[in-house]
Amino acid sequence: PAAKRSRVLDPAYRFGMLRSPLPVELHTQVHGCMCDVYAGDFATNGLGEDFLARMGAEGSVFALASFEGRVVSCAMLTWDGSVGLLGGVCTRREHQRRGLSRAVVTRVVEEASGGP
Repeated sequence: PAAKRSRVLDPAYRFGMLRSPLPVELHTQVHGCMCDVYAGDFATNGLGEDFLARMGAEGSVFALASFEGRVVSCAMLTWDGSVGLLGGVCTRREHQRRGLSRAVVTRVVEEASGGP
């Protein structure tokens, strides 16, 4: 059987929670992270454009993980009426398999547990 991975996150990663609208510099970094992970036509295929719009408008919560000042993982929770929608979960390839996606999803869900 495969060895279990440690659940302890590397202390070099910094985590943050933000409510939208995101500051311009983070807006660019988060969207860049998503484009790197989802690749292809993500930036222009409707989904990427939707995420860009949500980053600039009120009503969403973002959990971010950064490494050396660069966003390397993120998750977003937004609302459609009273229904919460989790999306934009991504981790840059060179940082995958370290528990970052699990960590940002856990943080964004805990932060948003009270609703919009």
